[in-house]
Amino acid sequence: MGRATRWNWLALALLPGLVMAAPEQVPLYREIKDWAVGCDNTRACTALLAIDDELMTGLHTIVRREAGPKGKLELTLRVGPTYVDQLLLDGQPLSAGWQHIQRQYDYDLRLEGDGALTLLRQLRNGAQLSALTEDGELIASLQGLSGALLVIDAVQGRVGHTDALVRVGDAPAASVPDAPPVARLPRYSAVPALDDNHRQEMGDAVLRWATEQGVMEDSRYNNLELHPLDEAHALGILSTGCSGEFCANYLYRVSRSAPYQVSELSVEAPVPLLAPNLSGFMAFDALTGQLYATDKSLLERGCGLVQHWRYDGMVMRPERVARMDRCGYVKPEFWPVLWRAEG
Repeated sequence: MGRATRWNWLALALLPGLVMAAPEQVPLYREIKDWAVGCDNTRACTALLAIDDELMTGLHTIVRREAGPKGKLELTLRVGPTYVDQLLLDGQPLSAGWQHIQRQYDYDLRLEGDGALTLLRQLRNGAQLSALTEDGELIASLQGLSGALLVIDAVQGRVGHTDALVRVGDAPAASVPDAPPVARLPRYSAVPALDDNHRQEMGDAVLRWATEQGVMEDSRYNNLELHPLDEAHALGILSTGCSGEFCANYLYRVSRSAPYQVSELSVEAPVPLLAPNLSGFMAFDALTGQLYATDKSLLERGCGLVQHWRYDGMVMRPERVARMDRCGYVKPEFWPVLWRAEG
């Protein structure tokens, strides 16, 4: 057997190991037993208890870690408005140097850095974390926590390093890969308000276009909003088939002056996971160029998709996307973020 052939066979033999060692693709969102984990384009990750919690007796437990050798690590317990008398891990008292974070109506317990790392390594082998409060016991299942933490390690290249959450090794934390740069968006400058003398004509042009494209049945529609978009164009948001605040929404760019040319306004999706969902509630801020969309009926139950885009002069580009599939009455600020951009 020739040398080249031997090397080919060796490469094939090593391929499974190489594939396993390849970094996880981001963004990602996964559910592992009672936990969900998501990571964004900077490889910052959030893992949290993800159960359908209609009775709201769950102890909301959130792990956040940024990528890179000095990536910040936080463990947060959302304990509600009452004071926690004791924390238990599988029925045994659990002590740690918690920070008490006071919020408007409730408070959190938080650990950061080495304290959070030490406790998470303890929790990953447990079955249940509970908090005894004046209003009763709050419970967090730990089934799936270890798998969620391992996803974070894999995404951030920490497997085998001293600061890994699960598979700890001897490689120094300083050798963990750096975080990718955050996506940059061009600055948006607010433009003059629409001329009322042209507003009617712009609206009529959008409706004609939508009718020709088969968007509206029998030329009926629920609502059309027009907003200043740039010096030459307005944004048209056509909402059809509305039930309450849930609508099918269509975005158009229409010129501010005759002949009022209309085109669909594209919404960028860098990867399939970020494919825009334009159904639900939608709003545009003409001062910031930010477009917002969510399903309010799901949002009230602590789940769904919260999407923010910003106009870059041609298309809407993602600015922030957060997702939570299971309805556990978790506030959106704690959901896994799948995309973030600055500028």
